[in-house]
Amino acid sequence: MDHMQWPQQAVESAAGWRFFRICEADSCRVFGTDRATLDACMASQAQTLKHDRTTTVCRYQGPGGALILKRYNPRSFWHKIKRAFRRSRARRCWQMSYAFAASGLRVARPLMMLEHRFGPIRRTAYFVSESVDGDEVLHCLPNLTATQQVAVAEAVREAFARMRAARITHGDMKASNLIWTGSELVFIDLDAAQTHWTTWGWRRKHAKDRRRFLKNWQDQPDLLALFDNI
Repeated sequence: MDHMQWPQQAVESAAGWRFFRICEADSCRVFGTDRATLDACMASQAQTLKHDRTTTVCRYQGPGGALILKRYNPRSFWHKIKRAFRRSRARRCWQMSYAFAASGLRVARPLMMLEHRFGPIRRTAYFVSESVDGDEVLHCLPNLTATQQVAVAEAVREAFARMRAARITHGDMKASNLIWTGSELVFIDLDAAQTHWTTWGWRRKHAKDRRRFLKNWQDQPDLLALFDNI
């Protein structure tokens, strides 16, 4: 699906005592509401990209193409209690994917958000999106030609301008969370992204985004200079 079309994709929502799900129709049929299905796919049919105390991320070859499956792991019993009544990171990813797209920023197409619950208490959460073909800016930028590097820098400047116009922030602007497709910049990992309703809050988080992005190149002055005016 074209990037400009997916924000209008038809989605279904369903809720019960033990789950809450928002899902693009085809993904609903593949994964249903049972977390066991997702866990089984991640355990036996997917390539693990990341596994730590907070998240497990896998690439899974679905019927329509490669997908990214992400499970949010509670770090401890007390962490589970702390997050039980808050908006899950999976739901934030779903909502902010649409907010970024509405602002003209490209993100991986979201396909499903699933929260397992005990009544109002949120437990394990999952987020499914399309896999983006491209390379992390952190790793590819040093190896690009000068012309290609300028193209990336221009895309980054435009992205920051669009975020300023929409008063949204990413929250974790590591260059590994930006994918360069060869012609477009794609944001991933929107776990900490926000839409801001106050100027003060937006300015503070926007400045943090900018500092975090520039930190990627602090030991590479030639690359750092590309981003002087973001």
